[in-house]
Amino acid sequence: MHIVVCDDEPSEVKKICSLLQALCTRLKLSIELRGFTQYKEFLSYIAKVHADIVFLDICMGEHNGLEAARILRNFNQTCTVIFVTSSRDYAIDAFAVMAAHYLVKPVDSAKLLEALRRSPFVQPPRKTLTIVSDYVNTTIDLDDISYIDIISKVTQVHLASGKTFASYTPISTLAERLSNEPRFIPCHRSIIVNADYIQSIENDTIRLTDRTELPLPRKRYAAVRGAFREYIFAKTRSI
Repeated sequence: MHIVVCDDEPSEVKKICSLLQALCTRLKLSIELRGFTQYKEFLSYIAKVHADIVFLDICMGEHNGLEAARILRNFNQTCTVIFVTSSRDYAIDAFAVMAAHYLVKPVDSAKLLEALRRSPFVQPPRKTLTIVSDYVNTTIDLDDISYIDIISKVTQVHLASGKTFASYTPISTLAERLSNEPRFIPCHRSIIVNADYIQSIENDTIRLTDRTELPLPRKRYAAVRGAFREYIFAKTRSI
């Protein structure tokens, strides 16, 4: 992964590069990192070398990082552009050049990590659930699970693809493992549903996006609907 930093303040370039190097080492990412304080040298370099991520100061003396981003977009549409600036005044203009993020100085490791994760190259680890199915440890991506239920005393983990994993792990154990995941809502003593796949909640039925219908006890209706609305609200705010 090729990362380029440009800021007219040498101390800022040194600081950002140092933080990025430490972060990428911690994340076990192999990177090539270059820093520039001269606007024209930066443009000359990115015209020759394909950059994956660029950190750009906006106010660089007589030059402007927005202008540099527009030039960059002429020959590199896929580069993740992240602006680092001391002013909030250019935020709207920044996104006009498809900026992935806009950081206000001073920067720190947490801000840079958040910025890196706006790129397709640095994504948070996917959350999984491991069960024993057919006597084999099976790891399942949480995003793929639509619901979990019990059939003939056997726990069934249903995936959105239509595939099902059977396990003798008690559903209560899986509910405990998923207790820190708000999207997984216990809607029955023998059913856990992934809110991302809920299409509608009615008085006694939960309908999923694939048209599966799950029973909903009336005494659980208010709690399930409340948990679903709270999850959707929190999810919408984070987008």
